[in-house]
Amino acid sequence: MLPKRVRRVLAPVVLATATIATAFGAVTVPAPAVAEAAAFPTGSIEDPTVRLSTRGLFALFIGSDDLLDTALVDLAGELGARLEVEPDRFLTAWRHAERPQLRVMLSALSQVGVSYRYASAQPGRAFDCSGLVSWAWRQAGVELPTNSGDIISSHERTSIDDLEPGDVVWYPGHVMLALGVDDTIVHAVNRGTPLKVDHLASNKRSRSAAIDPLG
Repeated sequence: MLPKRVRRVLAPVVLATATIATAFGAVTVPAPAVAEAAAFPTGSIEDPTVRLSTRGLFALFIGSDDLLDTALVDLAGELGARLEVEPDRFLTAWRHAERPQLRVMLSALSQVGVSYRYASAQPGRAFDCSGLVSWAWRQAGVELPTNSGDIISSHERTSIDDLEPGDVVWYPGHVMLALGVDDTIVHAVNRGTPLKVDHLASNKRSRSAAIDPLG
């Protein structure tokens, strides 16, 4: 079965012709793939990060390398401007990433702007930090614990100096997902702050650790 990662906003779907009419143009795919398509809610598609990450997820779903690369180029430009990082550095990291890593990262980015709520993992509505991490990795078929301390203890630790897209970054009491360049992350921060992209706080770095759930 194909992974559940395409939002209903990407439809309507015409099953007879297996053509999906989307905000990104009409795309023809095999009818069985359309029939197995499933959805999760995202943040507001008015946010370019949400819109572009959703486009990337759609490209992964239909197996279009060209559409995926176009989405990643545009997303690198958007995040580069937000985080003051050269877009080509994001693009290089993402082009070398494995597909599950991209699914994790793009799934998390599709939730930018949603609310923080303790002990929540409700796409399009609310997450806490560990809820976001475990939910995003579930989209790639990897089950992680739902407690931040248990998550970081679930796999062998990797270098905090060489983070790849989707790597789990942790410091006591908080857990995040790496974007693959320097200390850039996406995370559910705390009450009153929407889920966002960010830099790992410099004063937390010495106490931070990381894991790659792919091993």
